[in-house]
Amino acid sequence: MFAVNLGILISFIAGTFLSYRVVPCVMLVVPICFLVSFFFFPVKAQQRHNVKKSLKYKEDHSKEIQIALKSLNKESIGNNINDSCTITFSELGKF
Repeated sequence: MFAVNLGILISFIAGTFLSYRVVPCVMLVVPICFLVSFFFFPVKAQQRHNVKKSLKYKEDHSKEIQIALKSLNKESIGNNINDSCTITFSELGKF
């Protein structure tokens, strides 16, 4: 929340010295620098290990997953479950 308040304060201060069209361009510098800098951060070795482990699990169990999905599909067809679901406005408050 502090960062939001600080950004608003900086934009108000910049607005007193800069023109109306220049302020958004100046304020875009920080987010663009933030996004560009994250392309150069290295991925940690632990994250790489987790990704490899997940991909290996998927490869080892892909047939089991497909069989389970097919059985779920058959059950939904057998129970006449309709994919199109309608909801009324009064039911929105129940969630």
